[in-house]
Amino acid sequence: MLWTALHGLVSLYNDHGNLPWPPLDDLIADLLSLHTARPADEIAALLPQCGDAPGLAPDSI
Repeated sequence: MLWTALHGLVSLYNDHGNLPWPPLDDLIADLLSLHTARPADEIAALLPQCGDAPGLAPDSI
């Protein structure tokens, strides 16, 4: 379920980029929070911070 939710979120974010989306990092932290029952702020602190800069994505893997 988590895999499906993450892929769905990224798909929507990419296909509808003209909508006023929150930062993708925040959306992912919120989604993980819902699936793990941990606070989104706590999860966000554990995620690599690459933001919406595609050039930084390889460094976060």
